[in-house]
Amino acid sequence: MITKAVSVKGRGHHLSAGFGLLLAAMPLLAAERCSHMPQAVGERRLGEWIHADNWLDAGSRRATLAAATTFMPAFRLSTSSAGDRTQTKTRTLEFDKIPVKDPADGTRRDLAFLLQTRLDADALVVIKNGQRVVERYWHGTPPNKPRLLLSGTRPVLSILGAITVSQGRLAADKSVARPIAPLADNAALRKLSARRLLEGDVGYGWRAADIADWQRAGGWTAASGEGVRTWLTRLETWTALAPRHGLSPAEGRPEDDLLAWAISEASGSSPARLFCEQFFANMRPEDIAFWLTDPGGHELAAGLALSPRDHAKFGQLLLDARPGSKRGRIPDWLIEALLAPTSGSGDTALAGLPAGTTLRYGFVRLGGKGNRIALIGPYGTSLLVDFDRRLVVAIHASHADADSALLRATLQEIWHSIAAAA
Repeated sequence: MITKAVSVKGRGHHLSAGFGLLLAAMPLLAAERCSHMPQAVGERRLGEWIHADNWLDAGSRRATLAAATTFMPAFRLSTSSAGDRTQTKTRTLEFDKIPVKDPADGTRRDLAFLLQTRLDADALVVIKNGQRVVERYWHGTPPNKPRLLLSGTRPVLSILGAITVSQGRLAADKSVARPIAPLADNAALRKLSARRLLEGDVGYGWRAADIADWQRAGGWTAASGEGVRTWLTRLETWTALAPRHGLSPAEGRPEDDLLAWAISEASGSSPARLFCEQFFANMRPEDIAFWLTDPGGHELAAGLALSPRDHAKFGQLLLDARPGSKRGRIPDWLIEALLAPTSGSGDTALAGLPAGTTLRYGFVRLGGKGNRIALIGPYGTSLLVDFDRRLVVAIHASHADADSALLRATLQEIWHSIAAAA
């Protein structure tokens, strides 16, 4: 229960206690309960050649991102029932007849070519006006299997952090390390407020060796690791604070795990449990989900895995949380900040997307006309939410590149053509 007002100003928007009080008063949907259970790591091997040290290599990702719990421990998220299935409206898009412009060479091609050849798509789910209108799978991808989103999890953390701020549990203008006892006196982190970390406009100048060590600590690349929290407490890991501009939205960073830790300590609950209780049950999911942990059992900032259908349902939840809506639990100020008009040329790390595109709270606010945001993970996996068209496009893909201007341009052309055809 919130007992005092919380007001924060930044980037032209406000965090107010009024929403926090409303948030606290809103009941969960009684029909659904979310179960949050630990799941032990699997054999850490698929077949003879895929193992713990190479499971994220380019040639393995299509199989391994859908089998992440084989390699790492996790929390299993499930609801008390299957929930209401998203209504399906019979609709067939003839992908080979929808014209597109190939960003690679400017040639006129078709949507099927972009999806299969340029993007290397595995799954596509489109929701229009609350109805699932398009569903397509390639390469034997099952519709009900959770797939690891990797850095596509970062926007979810931003939402959980925004709720924690609105509830008065996380002080937005204080150091993000304040609620974390082992880091509370860390001089290097005193300049980093929770708000700046949530907004995602700052980062640290990590060396390649730092990133590799951080990944090992989380258990991403080694048979065992010390855990990200132990790694984060090392004073020498924190280098100079620097603007985040120029960093790819598909690039996970150690400060994302710092945000996850701060949310956990400030809220008194873990990110997986918060997501489970605040969102997953309200999504009326069709399948289970997973959230990977480090060897110590702490959720990783890049650890959420959702099925293609439930990935799209999360997009619908964002759509339903538009300002003024009484559905969902996302603060109005966050949606307003995500949809605020852009100014200037946008973020240099987002070349290939419309002019004026910016990175906000881990989301991509697409430039140009209309109110569109996207969650862009690595390898082409993405989620488009178009508030004006009431459109959600969820894509799971296995592109060889984690991110590039051409990959982003390909996504933009796919989104544009689907919006016109759906």
